[in-house]
Amino acid sequence: MRSLVSFLTMIPTGRMSLEGAARKSYLFPAIAVFIGLIVGSLSSILFHYLPLALAALLTVFVLYLVTGINHLDGFADFADGIYVMGNKEKKLMAMKDVQLGVAGFLSLFFLLTLQLFGFYELAGDISLIIVAEVSAKTAMLSSIYFGRPRKEGIGGIFIRHLNRKAYPLSVVFSILLCFYLARYAGLIVVMVGLLTSLFFVISAHRGFGCVTGDVMGAINETSRVTALLTLVFLR
Repeated sequence: MRSLVSFLTMIPTGRMSLEGAARKSYLFPAIAVFIGLIVGSLSSILFHYLPLALAALLTVFVLYLVTGINHLDGFADFADGIYVMGNKEKKLMAMKDVQLGVAGFLSLFFLLTLQLFGFYELAGDISLIIVAEVSAKTAMLSSIYFGRPRKEGIGGIFIRHLNRKAYPLSVVFSILLCFYLARYAGLIVVMVGLLTSLFFVISAHRGFGCVTGDVMGAINETSRVTALLTLVFLR
């Protein structure tokens, strides 16, 4: 469990094992509740005392202060790789390149802008922030379940060590929790997250031939944004 918390957050828990985190990855939605409670509680305070735009901006800052930017970096790398013309090897090389490309930069800009808009509209609603985070983590877990692994890399470790029997229970937990917190809007948000994950997995298989750690990160970040926007339009 400590390894899983270390993988998904910046909270120091001691030594981290990727294999250990991968074996417990079916608990992604539970850790999402923990993250959502922290971010949502602080966001609620910010929106109570500060102008809305500033509170939304600081909510984004708090989110990445808690979760780190590894998944955000994966999203940028995924965008660079998927937009490169060429075969799978060339796309994988572009995704692993430490230099941020134009596609990654523009994708990050739009992602963060939409995320800022989503937090602004939700105005510190703790329940809905938890729902968005649970949807994101369930989507990332689904990419591990349905993804094809590489021989090396974080994605391969998680896919090979996933407890596949526990995956359906994790999805059911997410559906029930989100329905409890946001009724049918929560149910729709989880479904949108699963569809987002499926779309990215198919794109990754076609573009790279596998699901990597960067693809997992991209799904986490994109699914959070789609969840926020869905909640905004369903309110």
